Amino acid sequence: MSGCTRRPSSGMLHNQMLPQLSMLSTPATLEQNYVVCELSKKVNMLFSFIRSHLQKKVIVFFACCKEVQYLLRVFCRLGPGMPILALHGNQQLMKKVEVYNDFIKKKNAVLFATDIAARGLDFPAVNWVLQFHCPEDANTHIHRVGRTARYKEGGEALLVLLPSEEERMLSQLQEKIVPINRIQVNPEKLEAFLAQEKEQKE
Repeated sequence: MSGCTRRPSSGMLHNQMLPQLSMLSTPATLEQNYVVCELSKKVNMLFSFIRSHLQKKVIVFFACCKEVQYLLRVFCRLGPGMPILALHGNQQLMKKVEVYNDFIKKKNAVLFATDIAARGLDFPAVNWVLQFHCPEDANTHIHRVGRTARYKEGGEALLVLLPSEEERMLSQLQEKIVPINRIQVNPEKLEAFLAQEKEQKE
């Protein structure tokens, strides 16, 4: 992600406490990171992320259908530079099948989804899973990130947390032996990037 630096999360990946690969609850080929972000900056951060990964295939998980529908309309108007699709529980079955087939055929695209996409569907060649909201629990996290790094392929996952969610979620992930690193978003670079995007559209 543009403008990010990595640092180990507290208590998760100290060298003397690295879990054995056989103990992990997620694929060893999956690189997992999280970022702490204020609520007011989350949409800007997501837009920046998509603009920085235009040649990738990405699934973004949201908490509810209404948010998927709303942000789909917003991002389609913004024109991030790659196809954006939506998959959620309020859609008719035929629409869900159409969206699923469309997404798996594309080489690069973003799928905004609820947890309907977290289980039971096979999404080949997904590069990134981004969780826009903190999952209910560690098991939900594991199912969501399992949409990438399939069949021993590599994959990356980014979890977006509010400051109030960090301690609880990290504790749950640690209990499930889910290795995850914290990355730091550079707000100055993010703001400069978004300002440049605005100027290009005007």
